[in-house]
This record gives sequence, C-alpha cells and structure tokens, in this order.
Amino acid sequence: MTGTATRPAACWSGHFVVSRLARASASADAPAADAGHRGAGVDELKISVTAGPAHTLVAVTGECDLHTGRQLRDVLTSEVSRGAGRLILDISGLSFMDSTGMQVLLSARNVLSVRGGTLALVSPQPVVARILELTGADQVIPVYDTLQDAQTAD
Repeated sequence: MTGTATRPAACWSGHFVVSRLARASASADAPAADAGHRGAGVDELKISVTAGPAHTLVAVTGECDLHTGRQLRDVLTSEVSRGAGRLILDISGLSFMDSTGMQVLLSARNVLSVRGGTLALVSPQPVVARILELTGADQVIPVYDTLQDAQTAD
C-alpha cells in the first residue's frame, strides 16, 4: 500500500493501490475459480482520500473482496482515528463487493456512530447497490445518487 505519510491540519490527500494476482487454476484446462466476475491477471482496489474541513472523501474503485477488504478497512480506520467525523465514500467505481466489503462498511459506520460521526455512500453501481439492498445496509448507511447530494445532506 502506498500513500502520503503526512497530513496537514486543513487538508490531506492520499492515494492507495492494493492489488493481488488472480488465482491461477490448477489445470490449464480448468477455468479460474473466480473467473465469473474477474478479469484475467490482477484484481485491484484503488483508494483515494481527500480530507477537508466538512468531510473526508474516500473514493474507491475496483473490487472489494476477501483479498482487498483489509486495505479498505485500514484506510477507513485510519481516517476515523485522525478525527474524521463525516466520511463520504464515493463507490461509483466499485465494480464488485462481497461480504467482506459489506462488513468493512458496517463496522466503519458503527464506529463513526458511536463517536457522533456519519458515513455516507455515493453512486453505487447496480451490482453493489443490489448487495446493499439485499443486506439492508442501505437502511442504516445513507446512499446518495450524487456527491453533491451527500455533501449537502445533514
């Protein structure tokens, strides 16, 4: 994981890239175990953080799963530890999320709630929106269509 090591008091920005090699099949004739939703080669999660006076924006692109969810958790935990009271996650670039990613979001929401803060999600792709709906997470974490809507919400 790479990122900016220092953070000025008023604004901080960092970029993180997490990748892993896709699991190779045991046999050349057998399809990859996770070929159903993944491209060949590298699965990647990119996280960009921009902290401002009113909120911290975390933009997430790629896939959040068992192999990359820990890095998202680490970034969100770090931002909460730095005192972020309002986290807005732009997940418009998140093409896949499994239960690991869902657990990360719900845990961050719970920690923020205890500290009097809030978590909001912006522009999930249909497959991610469906997961939020099926699990009921969209009932406890506000989901907005646009970043502007999330920024101006209470």
